[in-house]
Amino acid sequence: MNKKIKIGIVGAGPAGSFTALLLSRQGHDVVVLEKKSTITRKLCGEYLCPKGVDLLDSYQLKEKFCEKFLLLNGMILASPDEIVISCDFPQTNKSWSGISLNRELFDQRIIDEAIKNGVTVNLNTTVNSIYKQNKKWIIATNEEQVEVDLLIAADGRRSNIAKILGHSAKIDTSRIAIHFYLPRNSFQGLRYGEMHIFNDGAYCGLDPINDNEVNVSFIVDSNKLKGSNSLDICNDYLKSSKRLMKMFGEIPEGVDLKVVTPLINKNLFVAGDGLAYVGDASGFIDPLTGEGIYNALLSGHLLSETIKQEATLKDALKVYRKTKKRVQFQKKVLNQIFQNVIKKPLLCHCIALFISKKAARANYFIGIIGNIYSPVFGLFKMLLA
Repeated sequence: MNKKIKIGIVGAGPAGSFTALLLSRQGHDVVVLEKKSTITRKLCGEYLCPKGVDLLDSYQLKEKFCEKFLLLNGMILASPDEIVISCDFPQTNKSWSGISLNRELFDQRIIDEAIKNGVTVNLNTTVNSIYKQNKKWIIATNEEQVEVDLLIAADGRRSNIAKILGHSAKIDTSRIAIHFYLPRNSFQGLRYGEMHIFNDGAYCGLDPINDNEVNVSFIVDSNKLKGSNSLDICNDYLKSSKRLMKMFGEIPEGVDLKVVTPLINKNLFVAGDGLAYVGDASGFIDPLTGEGIYNALLSGHLLSETIKQEATLKDALKVYRKTKKRVQFQKKVLNQIFQNVIKKPLLCHCIALFISKKAARANYFIGIIGNIYSPVFGLFKMLLA
């Protein structure tokens, strides 16, 4: 699209700021509105999958955004009966690796780069109302009114824009995430993230941010909080795993545990009429495969590319909507399969045994998780291995 347009983005997380950066590179006038007064460390797994690292590299941004963050060579998977499988990210025609990162530093680096490219970032700015007037979106904030040709909602799973405009179709609070950090003995040799699955379908993700800080995330049934506190819940799961107890022992009093909900939201609109949703605001599924940051970056990439390639904004939003829904559908199906598997200990045991028999199977499996392979291709290669 050759026409220069005014774009307003609500939300300065990776989805909003990365989208702003890419669109500003195309010559568009972009303003980002963020309700927080400072950029803080957001509660998440702090993991960027290999395909996400590759996406940054394609824009020559990997070194700038990921400087001094640690590479992950693969994942370690542990079944409910503690079959432990070490999986390396597949090495095809390139060397694939994920990255452990600090969200505060990562988010700030993207915003700083966006500002360098001419993006206006207004912090401490609350959106009070949004309405359409003369084919323009009017964003009324606590400071001013902003008139834009394209409104991009990047305001997360609890998107206020989706609520205002009636686009939030489903909020699921049946599961919660419990996030905290624990120290661990220094790592030796290659570094791996870990995923531990428990008998009741709960799971735990470990992301080694550095030698002294491991990002720990438990995903559990929200009903558990009705009869217990988050510390006792996590310690009960830790005690059920010899590997986890060897790494951490029990969580001591004083560790700051944060509870996050919702984990699932659905957006049926996605894009159209001068409006587009990116990141978690466009739809979010249970984070079993740890793709939140990648999906944020990917949605910004998809939207900016369609705007660059299509003749009109209307056409671009139509193409983006179709593409985003196709990608979300594939990941939703894969996620549902995984969810059904981890809720059935015997099935989980059988699959873990099958994967553990050959290293190639494990590596193809983690290639699916890391978005290196499509689900269909990866599963096909696993069966043939």
